[in-house]
Amino acid sequence: PGGRPGHQAAFDTLNAAFEYYVSEGDIDTAAAIALEPVTVLGLQGTSELLESAFSLVDPTSAAAGRIQARIAAQALRGGDFDGANAALDRAFEIAGKLEDPQVEIDALLGRAVVQTHGGSGTDIVAGLETLDRLLTLLQANPDPIAECMANGWYAGACSGLGRLNDALARAERSEAHTSELQARRN
Repeated sequence: PGGRPGHQAAFDTLNAAFEYYVSEGDIDTAAAIALEPVTVLGLQGTSELLESAFSLVDPTSAAAGRIQARIAAQALRGGDFDGANAALDRAFEIAGKLEDPQVEIDALLGRAVVQTHGGSGTDIVAGLETLDRLLTLLQANPDPIAECMANGWYAGACSGLGRLNDALARAERSEAHTSELQARRN
């Protein structure tokens, strides 16, 4: 499982809150809990929580699209590229119907991660193109966490292609976003 010590405890608390809100019939709050950032860490129980959340929401809603993007990340963590791509296809379908930028942001980030994990130069270049599209979308729809992650993945992809100056520039952007997010937390 991913994450640092304490992340599993935080996730377990979120999971208990999720179960509470489901039992109270508050599906919107339960879905929001499933989209908390800790659910991207691949902690024990994450897949089950995401699948449960998806089963509760309208399958054509923005929440469903965002949850599908998280399900894709879990599938990729388990080495299931086909499952990851299928979940992302569903997320993109929902994003297209709703014209919801946050769903598209989540789906683009997931697609870029899948593409850059492919390993071939062609896959990595496709991942960079997806990240360029994502970063353009983020200019009009700011999401500091997504931007931090996109720049981090961009740095890794550039490094994999031997584009070290580009990798360093993106890593510095990612670090700047991380510092900004940490300053907001404190």
